[in-house]
Amino acid sequence: MKNSIVSPEFHEDRGIIRALMIAALLIPLHVAEQWFFGFEQAFADVKAAFGVFQRLLHNPDKVVLVTVGVLATLWAATLAAAFRGGKARYAAAGVFGAALIPEAHHPVRALLSGGYYSGTVTGLALFGVGIFLLVQSLREFR
Repeated sequence: MKNSIVSPEFHEDRGIIRALMIAALLIPLHVAEQWFFGFEQAFADVKAAFGVFQRLLHNPDKVVLVTVGVLATLWAATLAAAFRGGKARYAAAGVFGAALIPEAHHPVRALLSGGYYSGTVTGLALFGVGIFLLVQSLREFR
């Protein structure tokens, strides 16, 4: 596209860009779904998982510090990859997609319990977006 302010890569990556925008809309909806429909249920699982780290680090504040540090590092690395361009931008999308896949635990727990589990609706959608992003990313590395 000559004389366009949109990079040529944009036209190749529209599916990935749309999926990332959908994720950006779904994440706050996921938070709201859990907030209004039983976060206490899901939070008990989060507390149990973080309890393991608390026992290892002997301090809940250190768990928060390490969690924020890891997430900020992953965020900075994926942004750097995205701005680098080339195949690195697909790695960034793949990392983000892989981070969304564990949201499948919401619908899985709903199935196992035989009823609704907090975050099920948006968790399933986030899982689908995560699979899409990971598959699209891996295709670029074949």
